[in-house]
Amino acid sequence: MKSTLKSIRHLGAGLMILAVASFTGSAKAADAAPAAGTPPPPGEGEHHGGGHMLERMQKDLSLTDDQVAKLKVIFEAEHTSGKAIRENTSLTDEEKKTQMKALRDADLPKIQAILTPAQLEKFKAMKPHGGPGGPGGPGGPGSDAPAAK
Repeated sequence: MKSTLKSIRHLGAGLMILAVASFTGSAKAADAAPAAGTPPPPGEGEHHGGGHMLERMQKDLSLTDDQVAKLKVIFEAEHTSGKAIRENTSLTDEEKKTQMKALRDADLPKIQAILTPAQLEKFKAMKPHGGPGGPGGPGGPGSDAPAAK
């Protein structure tokens, strides 16, 4: 009788532990998955294909939906090509840098052609993040180099 009672207690304790573990796992999964339609926290979203730049341009330049759609195509293509360049192990870092610059330089006229004259002026005044004066860029915070003039 004592051994049966002891077995039931162990079984009960085991089930309790299992229930708590299941609940904890479910709570963690619920915390990790954002609700449908809820934007991800900053820095955790899908920003492939120039997403950060497109968001910044949309905000700073008041882009139309048509302009956003056209720019998104350009940025996604640039992202795909840039990824291929970065992952190409046969290229040196300098060759990768040169090819990435050529890619951006080729896309710049396409981007500028989509903008209105007023938007283009604002776009030209925008400093890219990490560029001259930006974090990590020449003259920016974290750099010993003077800003480009």
